[in-house]
Amino acid sequence: MNPARFPQLASYLAGLPAGLESYSTCQTKASLALSAMDGHDLASHADDLPDALAGFVREPPPAGVWIPATWSDGIFHAVCDLYYPTEAAMQQWTFERSTQLAKNPLYRGLLKAVGPTRMFRMGPRMNRLFQRGTTLANEIRDRSAVSRMTFPPGLHDRVNLSSNVPALRAMAVITGGKGVKARMLEYSETHALYECTWV
Repeated sequence: MNPARFPQLASYLAGLPAGLESYSTCQTKASLALSAMDGHDLASHADDLPDALAGFVREPPPAGVWIPATWSDGIFHAVCDLYYPTEAAMQQWTFERSTQLAKNPLYRGLLKAVGPTRMFRMGPRMNRLFQRGTTLANEIRDRSAVSRMTFPPGLHDRVNLSSNVPALRAMAVITGGKGVKARMLEYSETHALYECTWV
């Protein structure tokens, strides 16, 4: 791969024990990587990507296929390197990407009816529909929730973990929360802790 073109991706891969082949039992639905690719031209940069990711962007699989979680995170980093190289740009993109759900007629009414509290209660079950090897546990409080994500060492890095902050904020807003705030309380190579509040 070309680390000059993809510095964040190179850093992510360097933190894994076996690069993209790490943690074969940790998988993600391809839909997550495909949604990150939506509107972004990765195919023309495929020659600068690792072989596995190059094959993915040239011939994307169906959305419901399980792929290695490292591939999904790798695609995310590749998009960030090309289009959102700063933290602020990545966070804005992630928020906008997440709020697109609210514009989908299939989800608009359901999401608004759910409410943030119920959304966070459903979170761990929903996570299992899209992730294997990354677990989510939510503690619901009065108009707030604390979410703990756990995973094998280095599977998700700081950049990827921080993208969950605007995603959580967007989901709370979509489901009817007002005055929503979200932050990452802590993170390590095996976990991340988030807090989301609303009024």
